[in-house]
Amino acid sequence: MGESTLHYQVQRGLRAFLEAAIENLAVTIDNDTVRNRLESIYEAGTAQMVLVGSLHKGPDFSFAERVPGQLLFPSLVCEIC
Repeated sequence: MGESTLHYQVQRGLRAFLEAAIENLAVTIDNDTVRNRLESIYEAGTAQMVLVGSLHKGPDFSFAERVPGQLLFPSLVCEIC
């Protein structure tokens, strides 16, 4: 989908939906390990994704897990099309 008002509305709505779903799931989970992992998930923005020699793309948004002392790639990359 091209960069349009509709594109940004879908992007904003989907990102908000996923953030709320993760937050709601985290508060209902009884398992401390799972809850802690859910609480460590954050919206990682549109960081450049590079595959060696072929693709350079910034996704519309992505989610990653925050782990102290480690740099992790996003676990979920979202592209609106």
